[in-house]
Amino acid sequence: MPFTFASPRFLLLLLALPLAVWMGKRTLAGLDPWRRRLALGLRLLGILLLTCALAELQWKDVLDTVQVIFVVDQSLSIPKEEQHVALDVINAATKDMDKLRDKAKLIVFGKDARIETSLEKGSEVLVTSSYISREHTDIQSALRAALGAFDSNVRKRIVLVTDGNETIGDARAGVAQAKLQQARVDVVPLDYSYENEILVDKLVIPAEAKIGEPFKVRVVTNAFKPAKARISLFQEGSQVEVHEVDLTAGANVEMFDMILKKPGFFRVSAVVNAIDSRDDKLYQNNEGNGFVFVKGESSVLYVHRAGDEEAISRPLVEALEAERLSLTKIPVTHFPQQASGLQVYDAIILDDVPRDAFSQAQLEAIEFAVANEGIGLVMLGGEHSFGCGDWRDTPVEKALPVDMDIKEESTIPNGALVIVMHSSELPDANRWAIQVIKASIDTLSRRDQVGLMQYGMMGGVEWVFKLQPAIDKTTLKTLADKLSPGDMPDFDAVFVSALDSLKPAQAAVKHMILLSDGDPSPPRPEVLAAYKQGRITCSTVAFGAHDGRDGAQHNAMKRIASELGGKCYFIDGPQELPKIFTRETQRVRRSLIVNDHFTPRFAQKSEVLKGIDGLPPLEGHVLTEPKPRAEVPLVSHKGAPILAHWQYGAGKSLAFTSDATNRWAQGWVRWSGFQNFWAQAIRWVSKDVAESPFQVATKVVGETGKVLLDAVDDHGEFIDGLSVEGVVRSPKDERTNVTLRQVGPGRYEGDFPAKEVGAYTVSVLTKNKDGKRQHSFTTGMVFPYSEEFKKLKTDRVLLAALAR
Repeated sequence: MPFTFASPRFLLLLLALPLAVWMGKRTLAGLDPWRRRLALGLRLLGILLLTCALAELQWKDVLDTVQVIFVVDQSLSIPKEEQHVALDVINAATKDMDKLRDKAKLIVFGKDARIETSLEKGSEVLVTSSYISREHTDIQSALRAALGAFDSNVRKRIVLVTDGNETIGDARAGVAQAKLQQARVDVVPLDYSYENEILVDKLVIPAEAKIGEPFKVRVVTNAFKPAKARISLFQEGSQVEVHEVDLTAGANVEMFDMILKKPGFFRVSAVVNAIDSRDDKLYQNNEGNGFVFVKGESSVLYVHRAGDEEAISRPLVEALEAERLSLTKIPVTHFPQQASGLQVYDAIILDDVPRDAFSQAQLEAIEFAVANEGIGLVMLGGEHSFGCGDWRDTPVEKALPVDMDIKEESTIPNGALVIVMHSSELPDANRWAIQVIKASIDTLSRRDQVGLMQYGMMGGVEWVFKLQPAIDKTTLKTLADKLSPGDMPDFDAVFVSALDSLKPAQAAVKHMILLSDGDPSPPRPEVLAAYKQGRITCSTVAFGAHDGRDGAQHNAMKRIASELGGKCYFIDGPQELPKIFTRETQRVRRSLIVNDHFTPRFAQKSEVLKGIDGLPPLEGHVLTEPKPRAEVPLVSHKGAPILAHWQYGAGKSLAFTSDATNRWAQGWVRWSGFQNFWAQAIRWVSKDVAESPFQVATKVVGETGKVLLDAVDDHGEFIDGLSVEGVVRSPKDERTNVTLRQVGPGRYEGDFPAKEVGAYTVSVLTKNKDGKRQHSFTTGMVFPYSEEFKKLKTDRVLLAALAR
């Protein structure tokens, strides 16, 4: 019916209509017939209207259009064959649609939900293309999306196609909401059951272990039926042991003995694999993760240049070993690739090693280890260190207490560099050359001078930009982009033009780099003599020499470099250019080296100099400038930093701009206080291992990791008002900063996204109200694989409840 009554009991009043007719015949008998009929009609109409009002007559709008929204589960727990079943259900339903009266849509969901398409009669869905997060099942959010997708003025019907294994959300609450909005929910179960499956339930490992002492690792697996399997144990991604086992149906525990011989934070994982692949269908639940922290003695990583035994500062090494400091000596080529490889050390010493020996990831790992894990950093001076080693504008410079770029112009002897470019027939050579020339400009300090010259396409020497201070580097690099060299007949003209600029230049080091195939005629002897007289050096790069490494062209380039105190490089391809230019540009940057006899002066008090009264002289150092917050206990006779240190994040760093060898520090090496000085310096900078009254914990909520810190002092009083920062490293070594906010007395919490399965490293640093560092901590958190891979059959109990 198109109408209804809210209070139908009042319809009993309609029984008064016959009574009104009977009474009207008697009381209206004296009226004319037409008046009698009119009066009786009005009485009956009044009774009818009164009855309808009391019964609350409501007009009901009849909706002929039915809209069906299919909500299909596509989470990872659904087997592929069942996903095809879901689409078959939809395609079968669309065949029976009324083209005029029925509407339909398809929504797919996992953790989130997306409208895939609108459906029409006879349409077929063969695949879906919506991007959804499939690691979880959230039926509630899928139903909410369906309710929001209905058109107006339609009868609402939802067909939920799922296995019922929800991992987040509340499906019952979603159905209740649908009922409130008068949407019918029908449920189509996706029926399946993994009969043959093996999974890792958990990895049981102690939170802490002692160095060199064995401890137990328990791998708890679950098998649906007896099966043979292989369980592998991994430490930091490297396999350490494998057991072949006979699993029984149900829970199984396999024991491993593990010994860790170094201190630090270690990630441990276990993987189970069925020997017969038919006994295991899902790989996602085959891994369990954990972590262990190993305490040990103080350990220092000493890093020296590779392939050069003289690069090791033996007096320093012997002094530290005499102080019983545990020293690990490695060439720079063996430096760890990730920050996790540095956790076993309390300090890192970089002894005269160049920046180009490290990858960008290694540089970032050093800075991260100091700032967030409290590891100390020491850099010693030398020809390959500080600004001479191209450490400017690196993450390591950021962690050090000194700047490599000298702003006090009066203290630094500058260098002058002219680059000469000759055309090359190697593919894409000019583009490569421009890129490395621009990189060289970046390497120079503001006090250094640089000029770029070419032999033009139209003939004749052309300055792309004349010799000038490398101040406006952006403009210089823009000009370098316009480089377009031609084929020069001889070197004489470019050498003369470069000489005219370099000879009068006010620079301590004057250098020229010549890129050519070696084909032009050599410069005149008198021109080369003028270079020697002006103490101007020249290195040559045989760039695409036609007659090869042993040909006349390369030999001509070698003669020029040899006569002018430079080096000659032969290259077959442009990929070798960057290292050559970095090395050659450092010739100019070596103007930062001060070879001078002086005795360092005391400038500030320092724990590093405790008990030290007099100091022997030094023969040289590398120029640097102190950063504003740095402490500079020792300076040169001209006020330049010799010893500087500061607090950087959770750690400390120290710069000693002279060396620890007989080259600059021969007086120090023979000095009776040498051992005590370096022992105090390394112990001061090393990681603080003092016990803390604070407690740090972690937990996982959904796809969010939580860091919890309880701050209580020795008297049991809560500590409020702290500044607490943290850095989280994911299993893929990606970093996330997290700020812990105070949520209660002495209680601090912070959240970070956790989506990757595995062990996370969490480093926390606390500062008091005055901004002074208090404590640093390193702990871990395990993000397990999704519950999707533990619920391995359809939840018919939940689905039946939703349908009811």
